[in-house]
Amino acid sequence: MTAGSPSSRLGELLAGWRTLVGATLGASVGVHVLPFYTAGLFMVALETEKGWSRSAISLGASFFALGLGLAGPVVGALCDRYGDRRVIIPGLVFQIAALIALSRLETLTAFYLLMSGMALLGAGSGALGYARIINRRFHASNGTAMGLMITGTAACSALAPIAVQAVISSHGWRAGYLSIAAAVVVVGPLALLLLRGDVAAVRDASAALPLRYADLVRDRTFRLLAGAIFLASLAVPGVITHLAGILKDGGIGPASAALMLGLVGLAQIFARLGTGMLADRFFAPRVAATIFALSALGFAIFGLFGAPVAVIGALAAGLAYGAEADLLGYLVGRYFPPDQFGRVFGLLCTVFFAGSALSPLWYGWSVDHFGGYHVGLAGASMALLLSALTFLRMPAFGPRHSLHRR
Repeated sequence: MTAGSPSSRLGELLAGWRTLVGATLGASVGVHVLPFYTAGLFMVALETEKGWSRSAISLGASFFALGLGLAGPVVGALCDRYGDRRVIIPGLVFQIAALIALSRLETLTAFYLLMSGMALLGAGSGALGYARIINRRFHASNGTAMGLMITGTAACSALAPIAVQAVISSHGWRAGYLSIAAAVVVVGPLALLLLRGDVAAVRDASAALPLRYADLVRDRTFRLLAGAIFLASLAVPGVITHLAGILKDGGIGPASAALMLGLVGLAQIFARLGTGMLADRFFAPRVAATIFALSALGFAIFGLFGAPVAVIGALAAGLAYGAEADLLGYLVGRYFPPDQFGRVFGLLCTVFFAGSALSPLWYGWSVDHFGGYHVGLAGASMALLLSALTFLRMPAFGPRHSLHRR
């Protein structure tokens, strides 16, 4: 069990409501959420209109994930050095510009370049800066606050596919990209307005000496955490990207596929909120191990029976992805120094997005070589089980932020 009475946790949450709402809104429209959770809808549309293979389109998703991974440590270091606002604002601008450019897409090469560019230059608009603010603002209720923030992204991921699919069905995929850009234009500045005091305070407090990455990589706790995250990220993001394709092959139409993607987001809402609350009360790595073991079972069932049990696959994907996103920020805050949160979180984001870059390719390879997704889902189930076992090897929490520079 972790410290902190229910009353102290609730009081801290109520006192920091502006921070919580602002971070939730900002993370919900960041580059890690809207482009990713709607990618499957555009995959089907681009396959139909352009004649591109799913493997070719999946490569664009992989470039996107790879770009986010490469940008992670840089964004983290910049947040620690210059403050969150100076990183988030340019990220929002580049994200919006890339989405508008995607609406004018003509060639596969341009698709790759724009997806890569949006990830590399728009990464500042993602969850890292907002998680950093939450970690500094909340202590007794850190897990719950992180869970509430990430729950907002899950709500967005549940609603966005349905809304964007409606736009695509009525006005085409180009209008779909423009609708996402419009959402970022409206919500992003509102989030920053709510966070004005918090981002300034964080910026003023972040005058820390750099933590050497070599020391971090040698740390056993970091290696275990990175390994568990990498294994889970190999399994889950690709099935979300390919879910519309899996359902199409099973005879399920685009509207129903969009609802299934919405179900993934709905599962994340419960996973992220529930995981955060459990992490404030129980040992978080064991919570993670339990969730990933259950998700591994769900992926195995989905691989065996296919589209008829798509609900189980969608729930398993949402459960695993939601828990991973929530626990990443929480565990960084428990195991590593607060003044280096951005750097550590950013490097772990690189690990996460390295797996995420390979994940769509794994599922694309599975369907191209075996005529279906059963092999891909079986491998994903094994990866999730190994991730659960790795979390069970994590050490107990010592004094908060117990990593020392060598």
